[in-house]
Amino acid sequence: MNISRFWLLITIILIYITSLERDAEEKGLVNYSSQVSILELTKKKSKSKKKKKQKKKKKSKKSTREENKKLKKKVSTKEKRKENKMKKLNKKQQEKMEKKQKKLEENKKKEELKKKKQLEKKEKEEKKKEIKIQKQQEKKQLKEQERSQKKEKKKGKDLNKEKSVRKNPFEKFKEIRRNKIQNSRVYNKLYNTDTDVDTDISEAEVETNSSLNSTNKIRSSQVKPVSSKSMVSFPIINKSKFEHEDEDENEDEE
Repeated sequence: MNISRFWLLITIILIYITSLERDAEEKGLVNYSSQVSILELTKKKSKSKKKKKQKKKKKSKKSTREENKKLKKKVSTKEKRKENKMKKLNKKQQEKMEKKQKKLEENKKKEELKKKKQLEKKEKEEKKKEIKIQKQQEKKQLKEQERSQKKEKKKGKDLNKEKSVRKNPFEKFKEIRRNKIQNSRVYNKLYNTDTDVDTDISEAEVETNSSLNSTNKIRSSQVKPVSSKSMVSFPIINKSKFEHEDEDENEDEE
């Protein structure tokens, strides 16, 4: 069995050598001759294999480079697209935010203007009210002043009347006598009545009569109090005084 194996190995080696020689002749690497040794052929074969491997490696490297470049390009384009999209989105969002901010600012300005206008209106209304109140107060003061002046005038008139009556208690009697005489004259002229009484009395006679009456009354007052109430109407003055006071009170109530 060992001998058979040995011969098998030898035959395999011989077959391998012959195949190498054929390959070399076919590819034109070496022109086969008896001088070329088997070792040289094996060396050349190994060199050719190495060259093939190197070529394959170069090709694979080139292909990988190209693929990497393509991938990089693809990645770069995708990234650029994404970036562009994000930029666009960001721009849109920024524009929206800016619009919102502008609207908010405009609304704030409008509200401030409205508040200012409302405040101005309120101030104007308050000023108008104050002016009205001042005018009303001035009118009231003027009315009160006029009333007080009227009261003072009336009081002064009443005092003057009282003083005149106190100083000349018989002047009123003179006026009454004169009025009676004038009325009788007018009546006689209108109706031409022939009366026995003499109505043509002069003013001097009236004065003398009044003076005589006054002297007589003074003398009588020394002896006995004469009822001079019918001659001098003091209560009439008092009535007028009370009437004036009532009128003043009614005016104050109005």
